[in-house]
Amino acid sequence: VIMVNFDPTSQQNSILGWNNNAVIIAGPGSGKTWTLAKKIQQVIEDCREYQGVIAISYTNKASKELEKRAKLLCHETKQSFFSTIDSFCSSEIVLSFGKRLLGTASGPVLVEKVQDEEQERFIKSIKKAIKAIIDKYSQYPIHQLYEQKICVYEELAPSYRMYLEERFLSGYFDLHLIGGMANLILLSSESCAKYLKAKYRYVFIDEFQDSDFEQFSLFKRLSEIGIISWAVGDFNQSIYSFKSGSPEYLEQLTKMPTFKKFDMDINHRCHPFIQNYADLFLSLQRGMNISSVPEGDSRIVRVSLTGTQYQIGYWLNESIEKIIELSGVKKKSEIALLGRTNETLEMISDVLTIPHRLQHKLLLNDDRSIGGNMLRQLMILSFNQKEYTARDFIESYFDYRVRGIRKNIDAVKKLIKEFKLECQNGARDVNKNDKVIKILSGIIRNIYPDYEISELTKAACEQLLNNPTLLENFKPFKEGEIQLLTIHGSKGLEFDVVLHLDLFEDTFPDFRSAGKPVKLREDENLHYIALTRAKKYVFLISNSVKRFYSSKAQRYYEFNKKPSPFITGSIEDFQFTIE
Repeated sequence: VIMVNFDPTSQQNSILGWNNNAVIIAGPGSGKTWTLAKKIQQVIEDCREYQGVIAISYTNKASKELEKRAKLLCHETKQSFFSTIDSFCSSEIVLSFGKRLLGTASGPVLVEKVQDEEQERFIKSIKKAIKAIIDKYSQYPIHQLYEQKICVYEELAPSYRMYLEERFLSGYFDLHLIGGMANLILLSSESCAKYLKAKYRYVFIDEFQDSDFEQFSLFKRLSEIGIISWAVGDFNQSIYSFKSGSPEYLEQLTKMPTFKKFDMDINHRCHPFIQNYADLFLSLQRGMNISSVPEGDSRIVRVSLTGTQYQIGYWLNESIEKIIELSGVKKKSEIALLGRTNETLEMISDVLTIPHRLQHKLLLNDDRSIGGNMLRQLMILSFNQKEYTARDFIESYFDYRVRGIRKNIDAVKKLIKEFKLECQNGARDVNKNDKVIKILSGIIRNIYPDYEISELTKAACEQLLNNPTLLENFKPFKEGEIQLLTIHGSKGLEFDVVLHLDLFEDTFPDFRSAGKPVKLREDENLHYIALTRAKKYVFLISNSVKRFYSSKAQRYYEFNKKPSPFITGSIEDFQFTIE
């Protein structure tokens, strides 16, 4: 629903009226995307033509959504930057100012993740060294570094600098080092600071609870050079410690005198019973004082099934009409099955007879190379024109003002047409894989003449072409399809009805979390996120036997399991069962 004239709450009004550094603790369904879009509109009205804002989201999808909403409110977003932190660090800092420290490459510099194990180990050690330098100077005012002409980058060991400079000159930079290097460049180059300050009035970073040390350090420095800085996050939605994200940085910001803290805790999405139930769950888990309990008719349905995860699929085939009747949903796509991992979802998908969509696990998900990114974009434009078009692709890679670029653009347009035809054509053809990879190489070569596609990208492409069902991942959702996704993948989304799966004793919380407070807290947050995706009803589904595949033993196991402690005990008073 596009609600351009949204009526701000008093909480939102006080946030929109604030024109200085802010840290906003925004709960689920609190309307943070609209509030940010509205603030961006206010700021842009006062920007000159060459100015804008930096708006950073955790995923490309989330940043596209924020940009879309901001554009609904603003006539134009001027020189604003909507993307992920990696992409901001690459284009605005490392690729623009890296040459001052690393030398000037003869052609464009490509940022991607290295695939070579030995190189990866070396990069890890460079990353560690960079982190130590950022940490060492963290209490040092940035303007003092500039006045004393301290070049922080030069504190890196010569062998590390040599590696970085050689790679950069030959046209490569490692994705894993982008955040750290952006910090070093900003600390070492006053002209970089002046450029950013002249161009950007505000920086907004969403999902700040998942920030890592490098992002946090950069954010503090941006506020120090005079860009008004806003961080938005929710402690109860922190689930990325495996990517070194940590809520401690959001916590630190709330204690900094230069930042004003705001709360946005009115949930406009969920039925109040669901939000109160989710809050009660966290309070019980964390031994906090219970201020209120859910009141009125329960919206939390408990379903206990006998047998393995397959039973859930059989039960759903029979009960779907009952669920629709109870919840009053209009479209099946408003019903989502959320699992801890893909394993349970795949089993259910195997036996479901009702139309459904499973977000499959793809090799492409792990491919963060230039070739991998292009393959992803080309797949979306082949199957989902609404989301991404050939024109979007061309505009993101070509600058029309460059002389002689027309012939490359025309060549790419022609190749994109061929790519789409090959991928949309379902017929099996012995040479199909080679054809598509050749077209992909052609597209890339028109943009980056010396680029070689990695083996991983080729394998990711072949996996998609050999299993046509995997192409579903790129197609728009149909109204009649139930959606199956992981809880991690559902973050930021909302549905009328959520069926929460995998509620086994060793899965929520995970057996590996025992004795690890950070991991335990993330397991609680994951359950909380699943609950708060639902607007009308939540079904908590437990089954008595857990079937899983052990990659170590290369076989399936089945074990009897009790339901998760997250859904048993005194919280059961607020659930109801249906026959």
